[in-house]
Amino acid sequence: MIKKFLSQDSKYPVIDFLLWLVVYPFVIVFAVAFVVFIFSFSEFKGAKITDWISSISAFIAMGFTGGLLIVTAKAAKSWREQRLPDARSAIIENLITYDGIINNLMIEFNHAGNAIRYEKILTTYLSLFNQLSIIESSIMKYYLFDLTQKKEVDELYLKLRDRLNDFAKEVSKYLNSSIKGKDITLNPDIIEKSVLMFTIIDKLKFDKVLNKSLDASLTLLSKIAGDNVVIKPNEKNNGCS
Repeated sequence: MIKKFLSQDSKYPVIDFLLWLVVYPFVIVFAVAFVVFIFSFSEFKGAKITDWISSISAFIAMGFTGGLLIVTAKAAKSWREQRLPDARSAIIENLITYDGIINNLMIEFNHAGNAIRYEKILTTYLSLFNQLSIIESSIMKYYLFDLTQKKEVDELYLKLRDRLNDFAKEVSKYLNSSIKGKDITLNPDIIEKSVLMFTIIDKLKFDKVLNKSLDASLTLLSKIAGDNVVIKPNEKNNGCS
């Protein structure tokens, strides 16, 4: 029974082990108690039978305590394994949302012609900044259940953050303004305008930094998803996985 519990063959390992740990010892203790009732205070080879019962009870108690530790450890491991897929899925979904924000702006660029509303660029940057915080939070929750890839995931997350900083720098140049995190100081000349010139050179510059962000997101997503999920770059760029 204990061998079956420790293996992966049992469908109900905790129940199997508790049967071995509680039911069978109970039967033994009951039988011994019955003997005690009959031969109470009698002696067997110079030792009272009650002393034998005391020793047996202590041995059973030790086995019960050890068994509880095994059950607890196995249950904790099972709980982590059950929660891990949800934690992984949360990161993947947040990364897909991040990519969707980028894709929407790139579509806007394709239809912008020679002019674009600068508020669209700013709101996209702020949305990405907020979404990156959500991604970081979901990664922290993921670490509660799995730390095996922490070093690699941390490095990939930092690369994703660096790519967002590159986008912020490009926006700063385009608007001739200051952007540091969520602190944005616009050039007064820009505030007076609602639409700005948007040349093919501007589009190419933005496309370059945004594509690097998509690549960084894809790399992180692939690391989190593992070998069981296949993600094609062209599908991910369309907001799918």
